[in-house]
Order: sequence, then C-alpha cells, then structure tokens
Amino acid sequence: MQETTFEEFHKTALRLLNILNALTEEQINFQPEEGWSAGQFGDHLLKSYAFVRTLNGETRKTERPIDQKIGTC
Repeated sequence: MQETTFEEFHKTALRLLNILNALTEEQINFQPEEGWSAGQFGDHLLKSYAFVRTLNGETRKTERPIDQKIGTC
C-alpha cells in the first residue's frame, strides 16, 4: 500500500507541475478573490514533498519536550 500511495502522489504531483509549467507568469501570480494563486498552490505542492520521506519510513525521535510549542500559534 505504501508504494501505491507514493506512486499515486508522484503521478498526481507531476501532472500538476506540468500544468503549472504551462502557465504564464501573469497566470501564476493571479490572485483570485478567494483561494490561492497558482504560484501559492505550486509552493504548497513543493513543500508537500516532505511528507514522502515519512511515507518511506524516514522519521526520527523528537529532541524537544512534546508540549514545547503549545500555545505558540
């Protein structure tokens, strides 16, 4: 299942990146009244690739108290 999830994520991300690549700079930066611009979406997509490492089992033990960041948001 883990491999299938990664493969589907990768295929979907590539399709989205191809769509973004075809846009002009003006289209990428167009900010709709509600929601994200295509550029913001692309940035979020790029950041989402970090979760792939977790899917592949690359985790580490935390080095800070579990409650350290409570109340900081």
